[in-house]
Amino acid sequence: MITTVLYFFLTAIGFWLGGWMSSISRRYGNEGIETIYTFLLVRVLAAFAFCSIALFMDPSSEWFIAIPFVTALLTISICDWRHLIIPDKIILPGIVIAAGLRIFIGPLPYWNYLLAALIGGGIFYIIKIIGRFLINEDALGDGDIKLLLFTGLVLGLKLTLLSFLIFGFVGTIIGIFFLVIRRKVTTSTLPFGPIISGATFISYIWGSNIIQRVYISLLF
Repeated sequence: MITTVLYFFLTAIGFWLGGWMSSISRRYGNEGIETIYTFLLVRVLAAFAFCSIALFMDPSSEWFIAIPFVTALLTISICDWRHLIIPDKIILPGIVIAAGLRIFIGPLPYWNYLLAALIGGGIFYIIKIIGRFLINEDALGDGDIKLLLFTGLVLGLKLTLLSFLIFGFVGTIIGIFFLVIRRKVTTSTLPFGPIISGATFISYIWGSNIIQRVYISLLF
């Protein structure tokens, strides 16, 4: 009974926070395209994300990280999708808070989270430098690099690498879609924030089960 009430409570909290996330995104650009349908979509996605925490993560101190982390990922995704910006007012406090909480909360050694953050942000920084050298412009924004620092501090090394695989696969599919179907990729910018956040969310909630199943399938 208590568990069922908890599921509904977190789902309701997510649905309510979805409206707050939409209002935050409007601060970074003119929101002339929002309709009741997009507003409800954000709320439904937030409700689903919070319900997933309740369904697939055992109640523990990790929830003190999971709830603000998922809230930040969704808000960042909305801002980046609508306005091509990952706000420092969200990502920088997120990095500081995650780094602080991981000192006290986490099944892994602290160095594991720090290494994941450095690898994630470092790889994207290298990609940015290579893009600047080859095409004389930034292939990735600073916000994407900060986002990888943030997610690495929460996921740890193993789940960060898994999120890279998911992100790379989904990003490739979307890139091919824009190139082959829409043919507008040369004049439009593809926001990476929602793709990174989606891959991170999948790794964070279901990553351990995914890795375990892959490992068992390789053995047998």
